[in-house]
Amino acid sequence: MTITQQPGPTAEIFYADAQPNDHDNPARFDSTWEAFQFDFQHDNWTREAFYVTDYSAVDYDIQTDGGQQLLSTHYEQEAFADATDITYVVGSSVVGAMGEDLIGFSDRTDAQAFREEYGGDLATFDDVTPSLISSFGM
Repeated sequence: MTITQQPGPTAEIFYADAQPNDHDNPARFDSTWEAFQFDFQHDNWTREAFYVTDYSAVDYDIQTDGGQQLLSTHYEQEAFADATDITYVVGSSVVGAMGEDLIGFSDRTDAQAFREEYGGDLATFDDVTPSLISSFGM
């Protein structure tokens, strides 16, 4: 799957002394939940950096296709922010490449406004647990 051709949030994780999926860093993902899942599965690796799409930093679009509301993707460097500094909207009506996702905003008020319009709950990095992630992609 080519990330730049898919809708929704993307993520990158850099690990010390590890080759994610047998290639050089970073590990790249076409959904935020998949990035968290991968990171949880590799908790014995040393994470150096975890970046997610920051929808506070971009002009995003939401398009309807096949009855689904799809969020635009942004993969340029300026669109990423440290995943630990993000407020996530979880369980909104807007989806990405892999369905329901965690949609990140560096500005909490942007996340609240998105949630008011599209539903869902707010979560911080520490709120994202393996249990929460197991509910995605099903």
